[in-house]
Amino acid sequence: CYQTLALASIDKNKYAAKIQANVDRLFALQRPDGQWSARFDAKEKTAEFQTGHALWTLAVAGVPRSDERVSRGLRYLLGRQQEFGGWLDPLQPFENFRTPFRETQMAVLALSHYYPRAKDTEPAA
Repeated sequence: CYQTLALASIDKNKYAAKIQANVDRLFALQRPDGQWSARFDAKEKTAEFQTGHALWTLAVAGVPRSDERVSRGLRYLLGRQQEFGGWLDPLQPFENFRTPFRETQMAVLALSHYYPRAKDTEPAA
């Protein structure tokens, strides 16, 4: 994910082949319900932050929301939002502190790219 984000921000055209290869790999590692595991391994436990991270990466790489695989991931991510508004997976073993920061951060990055606010609207009060 980080490599793809970096290459897309450096020069999307120059690194198009590598970005596409990484996009293909991300989709190959997506689980049937739309999520990705923490270490992109089918045997690994799920981790909320990785689905947001993968979707953010796909958005920056230029994969549209209309792509069924992206739509499936977005549905999964939106379905995991907690009542308090953020995302939290208290059972995931990849975080030392049980806070919603990491999961919510990646979810918001992904969702803000796939559901941008219209440029001509006023900010909410």
